[in-house]
Amino acid sequence: MGDNYFFDLIREEGEAIGLAKGKEEGRQEGLEEGRKREARTAILRILARRFGTPDPAVAERVEAIDDLSRLEDLVIQAAVCEDAKAFADALETG
Repeated sequence: MGDNYFFDLIREEGEAIGLAKGKEEGRQEGLEEGRKREARTAILRILARRFGTPDPAVAERVEAIDDLSRLEDLVIQAAVCEDAKAFADALETG
């Protein structure tokens, strides 16, 4: 402790609150990154199951997408598109 007990107490409480907030933010970011990874994997697995191994350029484009909403939309698109070209077209226009 320093010269001012109350200042030290407030500082320690602030540090504890900041640490807890940082942990929660990190946890949330980790969860979102995990969901993105799962969506990318799902897209590529669905395409592979329906049409064979996806074109490497399509796989690369999917892997580069960082928007979770877009990835979730593409999971659905992969499941319902007419063929691999239709998915590639949707990937380009979205």
